[in-house]
Amino acid sequence: MFEWSTLWLILHILAVIVAWGPTFVFGIIGAAIQKDPQHALFGVRLSNTIEKRLVIPAFTLAPLFGAALIFTRRYEFWKSTWLLAATGLFLVAYTIGVGPSRINGHRIQEKLEGMMEGKGGPETIAEVQAMGKRSQMLGIAMAVLTLGVLVLMIWKPGSCFVGQTNC
Repeated sequence: MFEWSTLWLILHILAVIVAWGPTFVFGIIGAAIQKDPQHALFGVRLSNTIEKRLVIPAFTLAPLFGAALIFTRRYEFWKSTWLLAATGLFLVAYTIGVGPSRINGHRIQEKLEGMMEGKGGPETIAEVQAMGKRSQMLGIAMAVLTLGVLVLMIWKPGSCFVGQTNC
């Protein structure tokens, strides 16, 4: 028999995988840029494109599918500490991702494009390097927050399971 909650669970998990998986590549791209700065513009464009076309849309869909799952499985959202905590962590990570992190990535791209056109000098290089460090720190923060969400979603501390009577 078809159950909507199963569909929402599958879509929620797929959205999380599609959204979160590529973010591991950003650190590798950043390390490659540091090693071969002549390819920095390509690496930044690639990261920004992956973020725009894959990561942000999937991270936007994940909570929508999650909300449908909560509704169809009749979770008591306001009484589920683990779900409230995971939602809070997700909202902080999402806000960082679509706000400061995305803006910083686009500014880096603009600066690098300007450098390719002959604009800027040593101060621009220093500025791009500082923005790169900021991207790295924001990426680490989002990874830690997202890992927290995943741990809470898998572990579900304090939740009741089938067969438990002392909940």
